[in-house]
Amino acid sequence: MKRILLSLAAVTLCLPVLQAQVKKSTVPGVTNFAQVETTVACAGATTPASLAGIKKMGFAAVINLRLATEPGADIDASAAAAKAAGINFIHLPFSGSAPDPAVADQFLKIIAEPGNQPAFIHCASGARAAAMWFIKRVIVDKWEEVRAMDEAVELGLTSQGLKTFAQNYVQARKAGTGAIAGNVKEPFGAALAGAAVQATNTSTSTVYKATSSPQGGYTLASLPAGIYDVALTIPGVGPFSQKGITVTAANTNRIDINLSEGSQLSTLGEDPSAIAADLKRHNPPSGPTPRTADGKPDLSGVWWSPRTVDPGKAEFLAPALEITRKRAEDNRKDSPQAHCLPNAVTRVGPLYEFVQTKAFLVMISDDDSPGFHQIYLDGRPHPKDPDPLWYGHNIGRWEGDTLVVDRVNFEDQVWVDQDAHPHSDKLHIVERYHRVDLGHLETEVTVEDPGVLARPWTMKRISDLAPGEEIREFICTENNRDLPHLVGR
Repeated sequence: MKRILLSLAAVTLCLPVLQAQVKKSTVPGVTNFAQVETTVACAGATTPASLAGIKKMGFAAVINLRLATEPGADIDASAAAAKAAGINFIHLPFSGSAPDPAVADQFLKIIAEPGNQPAFIHCASGARAAAMWFIKRVIVDKWEEVRAMDEAVELGLTSQGLKTFAQNYVQARKAGTGAIAGNVKEPFGAALAGAAVQATNTSTSTVYKATSSPQGGYTLASLPAGIYDVALTIPGVGPFSQKGITVTAANTNRIDINLSEGSQLSTLGEDPSAIAADLKRHNPPSGPTPRTADGKPDLSGVWWSPRTVDPGKAEFLAPALEITRKRAEDNRKDSPQAHCLPNAVTRVGPLYEFVQTKAFLVMISDDDSPGFHQIYLDGRPHPKDPDPLWYGHNIGRWEGDTLVVDRVNFEDQVWVDQDAHPHSDKLHIVERYHRVDLGHLETEVTVEDPGVLARPWTMKRISDLAPGEEIREFICTENNRDLPHLVGR
C-alpha cells in the first residue's frame, strides 16, 4: 500500500508541468492580454502609452507582429515609446492572411536571445502571437503538438489558417526540410493572386508548386535540402526565373517575384487584365468526347489558347541562351511575328481551330500568318529529302485515344517559343492531343533539340472549347504600324 501511495504522489507532482498556466488579465491599453507564467505574454492591439507598464511588469522585449499598413498599428510611435521606457522593441511584420515561414524563422532566433526574455508578443487580436508561440513550444521546448496547440488556443489562436500554417511549419522543421517563400507582384506593383510558382530540384528534377494568395504571398514548403530553380510564367508579362537557390533544412529562402512587362509593354495582347477578362469568358460545355465515324476522338472545334498547367524544365545550352539574351535586349525587333511571318512554333492562339478528316487534320491559328498547317494522318512518313518549312512537316498516328503528332524539318528563322529561344536543324517536336471530354483538350508538347537543349523539354497544357467563337481572317501586313517602332538597342 505504501508503494502505491508513493507512485500516486509522484504522478500528482508531475501533473502541473504538463500544461503551463495561462493567466488572462486586464492591462490598460492592451487587448486580450494572456501571460504564460513569467516567460511570455501574448496579446492583441497594444497602445504605445501602455509599453511603460509592460516594462514595469518585468518584460525585456516587445515583439510587434503587426503590419505597418494595419489601421492603428502606429509602429513608429510604439518604437519611440519602447525606447523611452527602456524596453527592447522588435518589429517583425507577420501577415495573418499570407503567413511567411521566413518570419517564423526570424521569430525563433529573436525569442532565443537572452536579452529578449521574457518577451511580450502582440499583434492585433493575439492570434498571430499565439501561432508564433505554438511554433516555439514545439521546435524549441519540444512540446507535443496537441499540448502546444491547446495552450495556443487559450492564448488566442482562433484562426484555422494560422493553425494550419503553424502545424505545417513545425512538420517541415521536423522533417529537416526548408522552404522558399515570398510575394508576387504585377509589373505595376500590385499583388498578384493565383500565380502558379514552381521550384525544380536540379538534382532530382522534382517539381514543387504553390499558388499565390489573394495578397500575393506564396510558400513552397517541405523542400528537401538542395539546389532549386524557381520559375513563374503567366500570359501577358515577362517570365520570371531565378536559378541556383540553395535550400537548407529548417530555413526559408525569401524570393520576391516582381514581374516585368513583356516586349509589347502591356499592349497588343500583352495586357494581363485583358487576358484575365478573356479567361472569364471561358465556359466549356460538358459531355462525352465526340467521335468520328471510325470511332476516333474528333478534335474538331474552335478552342481557346491553351493554358500551361506544367511548364516543364527547359535546359537551354549556353550558346542558345546568349542568342536569346541578345534578342531580348533588342526588344525582339527581329521576331518573325513582328515581320508578319509565322509565330513561334510552340505558340498557339488566342483562338485556334482543328478541322479533322480521316486523312488529315488542319490546324488554324488566330493572330498568325498564314496561320494554318496540315497534319497528315494517312500513314505517310517524313520526306527523305528535308524541305524546311515554317510549321515543319507534320505526321500523326493514333495511340488509343491520343493523337501523337511528329514534327520535323523547320525553317531556320522560326523561334521555338515566345521567349525568343532559337533552334538547330535537329529540332524535333512531338505533340500528344487527348480530348478528355466535350469541352477540354489536353496537350503534351515535347521539344527535342540536342543542338540547343541539354535534354528534351516537356510541357503540359489544356484548352477549353470555345463554342460560339470563330476565327476571322488575319491580314498582318494590313496597316502594320508596329515594325517601325521596334528599333532595338
